[in-house]
Formats: sequence, structure tokens, C-alpha cells
Amino acid sequence: STSAGAAPAACKPASTATQVTAMLSKFNTDCLAAPAGKPFTITMANHDAGVPHNLAIYADEAASKPLFRGDLITGPASITYHVRPLPAGRYFFRCDVHPQMKGAVRIG
Repeated sequence: STSAGAAPAACKPASTATQVTAMLSKFNTDCLAAPAGKPFTITMANHDAGVPHNLAIYADEAASKPLFRGDLITGPASITYHVRPLPAGRYFFRCDVHPQMKGAVRIG
């Protein structure tokens, strides 16, 4: 059986539609994946009532070069972000309001 936390090896680009949940100021995953060179969507469900979250993708963990910055939504609410195609590689995502909410983005 597999554990509740997906192993990094399981984080493979399979679809152009990804999902993430924000709850208790944490994301439910630390890895998002999408195919290279194709636009993709990230649907974020924010379950934190009265708390704003977003999802932003950066070139790396320095978070100095934003590649995508999603609008803030205050929970409970959901939003679907439309992300332009990215070249194959490994990137970084986080909530800009709560930088401890973070993970890797695998494009390939």
C-alpha cells in the first residue's frame, strides 16, 4: 500500500489539469506536474475560511522570478488558474501570502 503523502517519484506530468487544496495554511501536495510546452490549469480549492491564498510559480526557490502569479482567493472558495506553457524543467510554487506553503513544479 502507498502512504497518504505521494512519493516524489509519483509526481509525473500526466495531465494538463492539476488540482491542489489549501487547508490549515498548507497545500495538500508538495509537487505539481504538467507536460512541457502546453498550457495547463491548476484548480485550487481554498478551505480556509476568511484566509486568502494564491498559487504562484517561480523559476526557483529564491522566488525572485515569477513565471505565473495566481489571484488571491479568500476561502472557502475555488479558482482555476490558467498557466501558459513552460519549458521542461523543475520550478517552484508557493502561496505568496504564506511562503511556507510551497513545493516543486515538474514540467516535462
